[in-house]
Amino acid sequence: MKPSYGYRVDYAGRSVAFSGDTSPSDNLVAVCKGVDVLIHEAIDLEVLRRLVPDKLRMEAIVEQHTPEQAAGVFSKVSPRLAVFSHSPGTEAIVAQTRRSYPGRVEMGEDLMVIDIGDEVRVKSSAAGQRY
Repeated sequence: MKPSYGYRVDYAGRSVAFSGDTSPSDNLVAVCKGVDVLIHEAIDLEVLRRLVPDKLRMEAIVEQHTPEQAAGVFSKVSPRLAVFSHSPGTEAIVAQTRRSYPGRVEMGEDLMVIDIGDEVRVKSSAAGQRY
């Protein structure tokens, strides 16, 4: 996606990056290398099929936003925690990612809180605390 904007915030020895709406890129990997938390987007193909009936449009979207592509970015960046955003949350995205990325992955959700310290802790308003 061009142009595509992402953000990296470094503060007190900790870092968070948000990829924006993008396909994998060397620049994204270089800027995000070694962050504590990388928030990235991906789309669940089954959810997309229900939302976008136009097959050509759906294929163009899927080409840019697969969990497998995100897994490749996560593998190169090595964040302490990878979080998915941008898509209706389904565990299918996380499951697809875990096929090729062994690191910690969470599905982002509204009101999620991520505490970054010696440990990276995720708190969910709906499910209580998860670690």
